[in-house]
Amino acid sequence: MPKQLKLNFSSHAKSPNSLMKILTKKEFFLLYSALLVAIVSLVTWSISYYLSSTKVVPATGGEYTEGMVGEPLYVNPILSPSNEVDATLCSLIFSSLLKYDENANLINDLV
Repeated sequence: MPKQLKLNFSSHAKSPNSLMKILTKKEFFLLYSALLVAIVSLVTWSISYYLSSTKVVPATGGEYTEGMVGEPLYVNPILSPSNEVDATLCSLIFSSLLKYDENANLINDLV
């Protein structure tokens, strides 16, 4: 009757240094290097995917604060060219149908 070979893998799983007993130092180093490369790659890919698939948008509501030197006299777009503060304030509050681009051509603003 031939002898039977019994393999007991449960004893290797219980000891913390089981990989050191099974693998050589070179194999152990290669295994952990590959594991480290896989983890770093996964984290890098996750961050890259998150940044490429999300878009930063402002929160709804809130406040806009702009500082101006001087006091507004008339908050009226017809009278605003006489005062720089009025002109700045009116350009923030009111929009026109057309506006000028960087080449001094008229382009649509509200239309």
